Amino acid sequence: MTPGAAPRPNAGRPSMLQNLIDLIGHDGATALIAAFGGTRLYIPQAPDPADALSEVIGHLPACALAQIFGGDRLEVPNPPPRRMRILELRAKGLTINAIARTLGCTRRRVFQVIAEARAAAESNR
Repeated sequence: MTPGAAPRPNAGRPSMLQNLIDLIGHDGATALIAAFGGTRLYIPQAPDPADALSEVIGHLPACALAQIFGGDRLEVPNPPPRRMRILELRAKGLTINAIARTLGCTRRRVFQVIAEARAAAESNR
């Protein structure tokens, strides 16, 4: 972990968000969260191409979700706040430019968040 980076809870275990990204890809997870984030969503055992889930994320990603979660209700995560994502990505070693592009924010904002985290860490010493 990079000095000044906030510790992640359950650092050894992937989050539900990461599991979704691994299963249906970044675009699928983004679409799923945009449509259903923070809700409990029933995942059909055999999604139909006309189902709401298939329409939002695509039929193949819906089928991939059904292989793991079919017949259950999935607690769709709300994405972490941008500030936390900036710190997580920086801790993973991404550059300032890569973080700004990934999160759709300015380089200035990335620098601000990192500086604030450093200042908070130094004041806690």
